[in-house]
Amino acid sequence: MVVEDLTGGADLVATDIGLGGLQCTSRQSKWPGQFLELAFTLPELDERVRVGAQVLSIDASSDGRMAMALRFCLPCRKTKMLLYTFLEQRRALWDNQSLGGD
Repeated sequence: MVVEDLTGGADLVATDIGLGGLQCTSRQSKWPGQFLELAFTLPELDERVRVGAQVLSIDASSDGRMAMALRFCLPCRKTKMLLYTFLEQRRALWDNQSLGGD
């Protein structure tokens, strides 16, 4: 999932997302403690989310990009509900697949 960095940086690629933040990669370095304003569209929900995030940690990834852990900062109630709905749909899909469903 592509994540826009509205603070003027290069776009990020989310590799994992949760209620509290996301794991992503970027071609542009960010530093722990740095604040980012992010925007992304949650797959399947087709809902655009805008949220502030703080860089918690950085590491080099195998493809030469920077891997980063980002923590969401004070997401609004609507954002929290969209994230919860998205994750719950994914969990239901995984549960169905593990039971041999389609």
